Amino acid sequence: GGGAGAGDGARTLVVALIGLPGAGKSTAAQALARALSGDGEGDGVEVVVVSFDEVERQVAATLTTLPTLTTTTTVTATATTMTSDGGDGGDGGGDGGDALVSPSSVAVWRLGRAEALRRVAEAVDAGVAGRGCRVVVVDDNNHLRSMRRALYTRCRDARCAYMSLYLALPPADAAARNARRRSDSDDSGVGVGVG
Repeated sequence: GGGAGAGDGARTLVVALIGLPGAGKSTAAQALARALSGDGEGDGVEVVVVSFDEVERQVAATLTTLPTLTTTTTVTATATTMTSDGGDGGDGGGDGGDALVSPSSVAVWRLGRAEALRRVAEAVDAGVAGRGCRVVVVDDNNHLRSMRRALYTRCRDARCAYMSLYLALPPADAAARNARRRSDSDDSGVGVGVG
């Protein structure tokens, strides 16, 4: 992984998880949170996990009607310099790997991504302003350089540390995990088969 802003006084670290859907990013995020937060006696690090899939599900659950988004629409996370512009050729597709993406799922993905980026920025700002140590785990596939660059730039500007953690898994294994997940899922279609 790369590092940014890791000055002598950096007490906030952003860990960007990278990997295929099904690689174990959410499992790794929770394991990191448990390992770093200590035994509850105040000797641990404050850990904030921002799961982009969970935020997307929350956003989808709150929407009664979906806005119409085109491939040129930009959704900007408020109160932050981080944006969600798709950056992926316009399909917006999240990391569920569906071959066909409906306009409504693109809208949910973009709105969810903007909200998740806002939450990451908020967690970074609170960590930088605080006195303790904070680790912000970004649970998303972060497969595009532009996704990682937005996180890196935010950390650089906030003078906090950044690292990327790549979870390698052969594509066939990831596909098998996602197929099992889809068969166990609730048919909501949002976040199905996402790691």
